[in-house]
Order: sequence, then C-alpha cells, then structure tokens
Amino acid sequence: MNVFLTRILFAVTVIVLVGCGIWLYVGVRSEAEGMSVPLAAVGMLCAYVFGLLLVFFGWRYGEAVADEERVLLRPALAPPRVIPLVDIRTVTYFRNLLLPSRGGGTGAHRIVLHLNNGANVFISPHGSAVADQLRGHGVDVEVVADPITPARARARVPGSAGFVESLSWPVFVGVGIVLPIAVVTWVFVTR
Repeated sequence: MNVFLTRILFAVTVIVLVGCGIWLYVGVRSEAEGMSVPLAAVGMLCAYVFGLLLVFFGWRYGEAVADEERVLLRPALAPPRVIPLVDIRTVTYFRNLLLPSRGGGTGAHRIVLHLNNGANVFISPHGSAVADQLRGHGVDVEVVADPITPARARARVPGSAGFVESLSWPVFVGVGIVLPIAVVTWVFVTR
C-alpha cells in the first residue's frame, strides 16, 4: 500500500463524508423533496464505511526498509517508526496472510519483528524485500509460506495480526451492509 496515495485517499474520503453530512443535514432541515436526502445518506454511509476500512487496515500496511543498523517502518496512516537491528530478536515473515476482499481471500505479506523487550511489531509491506534485507544483515527470519488466516496467525505468533483482522468478516458484514441498510431505511421511514 502506497503511503502517500493512501493518505490522499483518506483525506478525500473525509471531505466526501463531511460534504455528504452537510448535504444530509440541510436536506432534512429544509424538508427537501425527491431523492436528495436519501442520496446524501447513501453517499455519507459509503464514505463512512470506506474511511472506517482505511482506518482499520491503513495503519497496518505501508513501507518497510532495513539497512545495516535499523528498520524503518512507514505505515500508511501512522507516524514512521525506527527500530534498531540490535533490538530485534527474530522475525516471522508470513508470505500469504489471507485477508478478505470482494473477490475472496487475498494474500498479503506480513513481517512480525520480535523485539528483545518481548514486544511484537508488525507491518504488511508491499513485498518480501524487507525480509530478504533483514536476513542479509544477519537477523533470524522464520518464513511461513503456507496460506494462513489472521486468526491462525495470531494463535501461532501472538501479536502478528490485529483483533479487527481476526474478526474482519463480521466487521465487514456489520459495518458495510447492516448499518447502511438501517440508515437508509431510517431516512425513508422518517420522510
């Protein structure tokens, strides 16, 4: 996930959300006729769901680069983080972490840095380059090549997937389907 483009996409989503919210507020207050209010509600909900998904998953994806002294992690929606190589005990590299998408499960790379203080830090970079860089600098890298779900990854390596990723299908159904239907129904019933 490109950091710069994700940040632009998030900003546009927030602008659309605010614009549709204002449109919905003005339409309800002025008792506008026609499809103006339902369209504003649908637009606001679409922007809300898309923005929520960006927030849930955008801070996990980004860019990672390792050199001989440190690893630079640049998540898409979080500040960059620098971790010295001497603080890394081992690394687990999930080659095919299965995440839900519209077309079924898609594989993503996941790098989990096991730090000397017992903490785990993870990011999903665009490719396997950072795992190869870390291996080249003498860090022990365990490769998990089999496809694995976030829930199983969490069970295998604690801290390798977030709680939201483990519950991603129910979250998608609840936030992406049930909530918009409820709000659109509410808009039509109250009109």
